[in-house]
Amino acid sequence: MCDCVCHLFEFLMPHDVDVEPLTQGNCLFLEVTFCTNKKNVIGFLVFTDDRGYLSGVDITYDFEKHASLPEDLMTRECDNMQSN
Repeated sequence: MCDCVCHLFEFLMPHDVDVEPLTQGNCLFLEVTFCTNKKNVIGFLVFTDDRGYLSGVDITYDFEKHASLPEDLMTRECDNMQSN
């Protein structure tokens, strides 16, 4: 997890892994937002590294990187999904 107050989780895929990459190269691979029981949406941004493997997931609330997540937050239906 990042040292600041954002909700970023970083991953490091070993070089000798026997798994196919998600894509070719570094990118924002997938963005999914969900409606919540609050007025704001929660978003999940999935990133890949230079080799195309999962490198991080950033969680946003109301499209803010540093917004606090409410304790009783619950996701509802998928609001939007975009992938590379």
